[in-house]
Amino acid sequence: MATVPVETYLANIVVFLVLVTCACGQRSLSDRSAMQGECSRFDYEHKLLERLVVMELAQKTVDEAERKLWDGITELQKELKTKGKEIADLNAAITQLRMDMNTGFTKMTSPVIFKVKKSPFISASVSDVILFDNVETNVGDAFRVDHGFFRAPVAGTYSFALQVCCYPKTWVSYDIKVRGQQAGETRAGDSNFYDCSTEVTVHTLAVGNEVWVQHRDGNGVDKHWATFSGVLLNTANVAV
Repeated sequence: MATVPVETYLANIVVFLVLVTCACGQRSLSDRSAMQGECSRFDYEHKLLERLVVMELAQKTVDEAERKLWDGITELQKELKTKGKEIADLNAAITQLRMDMNTGFTKMTSPVIFKVKKSPFISASVSDVILFDNVETNVGDAFRVDHGFFRAPVAGTYSFALQVCCYPKTWVSYDIKVRGQQAGETRAGDSNFYDCSTEVTVHTLAVGNEVWVQHRDGNGVDKHWATFSGVLLNTANVAV
């Protein structure tokens, strides 16, 4: 059996009472006296029910507003939960990034840096390995002064620099050798002036790979100092 809505039920009662009230008003004077008490009671109940209908409609409005409010709160809770997950994921990503960075720094061994010089009075013939007798820095002890070789202590990417200067009317050419292959060349020389030449090269080396400087050609004598230096740039993603 279908349920009659409350507002429909109340409205029907109000209509009934209105009709009764109207009927009371249409009676004769004698009938009115007889029905006075009854009509007064119907009039009171009519007004009471009117108030009940108004209250019911007001309650319905309040209920609807409350429902919308809770719907809004539920939706907001869902959004907060989603945002909370996004924030948690972001924090996790930041934590992982920090861990990866710390791991990378941990994998990075102690710095490998060297800078050496060759005294002007040390001569070298063509094809000779240049012996750098003056060590300014040799962090990691990877440069061997006794034979002029740099030996990579760890696999990684390295940068090497070589500078050579010579007197006027002379010239000289030095090569940077990496694993026995030419990796760079400096050539200095001028007819009237002192001249210098610098070469910088970057290479990826495996553990134990050697780098050195070799006299390629020329009759010049170094002015002041020839310098050779190198530094480990990174140890990440090395494939040799």
